[in-house]
Amino acid sequence: MRDLFHSRSVARLWRDRRGVTAPTFAIMTVPLLTAVGAAIDYSSASSQRTQMQMALDSAAVRGCKDIQTQTVATTKTNIANAFAALYPAPTTITIDVTAAVATGAIKLTATSAYTSSFGGLFGQTKIDLQSSSDCEYANNTYEVALVMDNSGSMSESAGSKTKIQASKDAASSLIDSLYSGPTSSSRVKVSVVPFTLSVNVGSSYRTASWVDTAAQSSRHWDNFDYYNSPWKPANRFTLFDELGVTFGGCFETRPGDYAVTDVGATTGQPDSYFVPQFAPDDPGNKASSTSTYSFTVNGKATSYSYENSYLDDNTSGSGQCTFNKVAYGNQLSEVDKALTKLCKYKGNPSKNISNSRGPNYMCNGQPLLRMSNDTATIKSKINSMVANGNTNIFEGFMWGWRTISPNGPFADGRIYGQQPGGQPNNVKVIILLTDGMNAWQALSNPNGSRYAPAGFLQNTVSTAAGYSKVGRFAPIVTTTEAQGEAAMDSRLTTGCANAKAKGVIVYTIGFAQTASDVNSTVLKACASADPNTGNPLYYYAANSTQVDAVFKDISNHLSELRLTK
Repeated sequence: MRDLFHSRSVARLWRDRRGVTAPTFAIMTVPLLTAVGAAIDYSSASSQRTQMQMALDSAAVRGCKDIQTQTVATTKTNIANAFAALYPAPTTITIDVTAAVATGAIKLTATSAYTSSFGGLFGQTKIDLQSSSDCEYANNTYEVALVMDNSGSMSESAGSKTKIQASKDAASSLIDSLYSGPTSSSRVKVSVVPFTLSVNVGSSYRTASWVDTAAQSSRHWDNFDYYNSPWKPANRFTLFDELGVTFGGCFETRPGDYAVTDVGATTGQPDSYFVPQFAPDDPGNKASSTSTYSFTVNGKATSYSYENSYLDDNTSGSGQCTFNKVAYGNQLSEVDKALTKLCKYKGNPSKNISNSRGPNYMCNGQPLLRMSNDTATIKSKINSMVANGNTNIFEGFMWGWRTISPNGPFADGRIYGQQPGGQPNNVKVIILLTDGMNAWQALSNPNGSRYAPAGFLQNTVSTAAGYSKVGRFAPIVTTTEAQGEAAMDSRLTTGCANAKAKGVIVYTIGFAQTASDVNSTVLKACASADPNTGNPLYYYAANSTQVDAVFKDISNHLSELRLTK
């Protein structure tokens, strides 16, 4: 009985314990379920907010692209549609686009609500969601120099077009892209610098303050015997006037470091001034084609080739401009004298300046265009380019840099951004296109070459003591064509480095059917480094389709976007 009683008592006790535990367990289950439900709701709401944020970011990027080419109203519509396509849930979106026109920043906010699956457990059926996104596009100001090769080889085929036509079309498309936005005319300026062996800066600058009208540069009378001449003209422009020939607009390479910097003409620094380019009359009689003169020097027959004889040298009679015909034919010194006599230009002598001969020899390119924001003017200058002449990439680059420089000769550019008081949002860009290499053609005569902005390979420097042969790129020796072209490459590399040190971004393009036709080593050294890859911003294009793609890629580089939040 005791065992039975004990067993029933225990059973009753167990039943009593279960009666107490059931309400306790029920009470504990409510907060547990609430916590689990809240966690599920939070996770789902967080996932939905992430989707909303991604949609908002995408819409912001769309807006940053559109605001550069579309109206504010169209941009807002496109943003709203792009967001709704990615996040169709009922949402209130606020779009601040108007400020982007001035600031370059689009600000978006979106609010939505997540419907809770377990909200009844804790009295909250909706969870408010909010996201924001700011997209800042490159609302910089741009100063762009288009430096375009206009040498004769640019007339060669590049597929469906000639190289010069393909370059003009690609450059014009770039202009359309740069000026496609509603505020681009106030943010973008472009210069156009065609180059051949020389750069035609423009004949209108004859009296500019930066021109060496006072004949103060140490190189002003290179190739002329000014010191021994009984007639001393005021400057090279006097020679143009005496000949009755209009100054063509080209200038010589400045000596020393002035050649590779954008330093303006400065009082007290004579070599900082720009000397007008005046090609001397070659020895011999004026002719309309390349002349070959035969001489006997020290008993040895020698033939000299001259391309630019446009006056008759007096080999009989008397006077300062008379040459001893026998001596002229047998002594190199007499040939030099025929070249350097100043008096033969006096008094409008008979001349033959056909076939590009004359004092403007090799100044045969279209004049450059200083920075402008007039698209019609810019595209007109691009379309006026003609393939003709040799290649001087160095002078093309330097004049391109000068057009965007805050210094001389034009001082059109904004001050450099890294300097105190500069504009950090101003971007200076040089886009340099060439289909060849630097060229300084040698000729078989005492000067060693045809005339170029740096004079002759063995340039005659007149001094009171006599004559000495010193190249314009001294101390670099330039007595052969290869040495002269290597000196041009060296000067180009130095000039590019100096421009990049000032913050100028340099893109270079080699445009030729064969990659070896361009000096990719020099062009790569000239180009800036891509900030993303570190590789040089150098492009090679083999045909018209590829060169068009190159200019499109450069355009994309100049309008990159960035999300700020």
